[in-house]
Amino acid sequence: MNFEESLKYLISRQGKGSKGGLVAVRAALHRLGDPQKKFRSVHVTGTNGKGSVCALLECACRSAGMRTGLFVSPHILYFTERLQINGCRIPRDRFADLCGRAAVAGPELSFFELLTVMAFIYFAEENTDIAVIEAGIGGLLDSTNVLENPVLSIITSVSLDHRQQLGGTVREVAFQKAGIIKPGGVCLAPASVAPEAREEIEKAAAAAHAKAVFFSPCFDIHSHNWDKGDMILKHKSTGALFPYAIQGDAQVSNASLIWEAVQILSENGFRVSRADAVQAFRRVIWPCRFQIVHAGNNFNNAVFVLDGAHNPEAAAAFCRTWKNSPFCDGKPAYVMAVMKDKDRASVLRQLSVFDGRFYFTRTESERSAPPEELAKEFLMLKPGAQVSVFENPEDAIKKASENGTVAVIGSFYLAGAVLRLIKTAENNHLMTEE
Repeated sequence: MNFEESLKYLISRQGKGSKGGLVAVRAALHRLGDPQKKFRSVHVTGTNGKGSVCALLECACRSAGMRTGLFVSPHILYFTERLQINGCRIPRDRFADLCGRAAVAGPELSFFELLTVMAFIYFAEENTDIAVIEAGIGGLLDSTNVLENPVLSIITSVSLDHRQQLGGTVREVAFQKAGIIKPGGVCLAPASVAPEAREEIEKAAAAAHAKAVFFSPCFDIHSHNWDKGDMILKHKSTGALFPYAIQGDAQVSNASLIWEAVQILSENGFRVSRADAVQAFRRVIWPCRFQIVHAGNNFNNAVFVLDGAHNPEAAAAFCRTWKNSPFCDGKPAYVMAVMKDKDRASVLRQLSVFDGRFYFTRTESERSAPPEELAKEFLMLKPGAQVSVFENPEDAIKKASENGTVAVIGSFYLAGAVLRLIKTAENNHLMTEE
């Protein structure tokens, strides 16, 4: 099996797989020697922010000199971003080898279950000091939850998303996410979660004889550099200023979480400190989170703001930052695609308060909502809005770029596709897996 064949096989397993919880994943891993028991880990879940937190924590541990693993989803530019060692994407030949081994051990596994097995083999064989593992959906029944004793379990936020799988109330979602808390472990979560979410987290921790730690933000945003796309954080107690490489209000909670997480890791024998967290704040690379991109001539030298906001909480965070930015002035363009299973009504409603031109398109995913439906629903919220529909995202952003400023939101798949198009135009060649 070569790399292209492995990708084709993985994609063929989307929507398929076992229905028996974690039994099939555990069985496949056992056939492979239980690699999930051979490395230390931090397990991260949350409705929003978990990708940023994973990237920041991995970067902090790497800054401390540790050999790190990182498992995240979805990818933005390259599929191999999902499995990393020391900040480097997995080589294509290694990816194909792991996929073949996982497929033999678990022929019944789904797309994400296979990736989980591949990641755990990879981290065990690479002798990582610590691996940061992002859950796919929820936590309790997520394939990553075969981890038996993570050093730290993190819940970044709790709000409504993936209702079909996780339930229609915050309490139900919190129950699923609290499922990653393990016996005798430590769980870190924001104090700002809803009371019913906190109750579920505390209940799960008590049942597991684990410790639940709730943190409050210890940073404020001191200033934004809108041109470069970064900002300066100010510590509330000390007044110390820290450069921070990701833009956006939501990052205040993420940075505060990392501040606490490295302290907990240090107390558990890991050589990592808050000085390493400061390095991560400055060095982390995590695209499509209010990412500011200056395009070239192919896209009219427009400024693009790329954000994967795809649920109500994420859309609200985007809107808060957008309103405070200079990009909101005038009449910018908005390009949007959203998946069918998302709460698009809420996302559209939040977007409707802005003035400008609105372009609706779709991604390559079969789950992408028809753009004509999005446009129709948006016009019901904002009658008379300037709305256009494009089947092809490239056509949408080319037209939108004539406005000079373009926000791309609604899906990481869309934001990633737009970033790829801009970079391809800059480099004069198609971006493919290396």
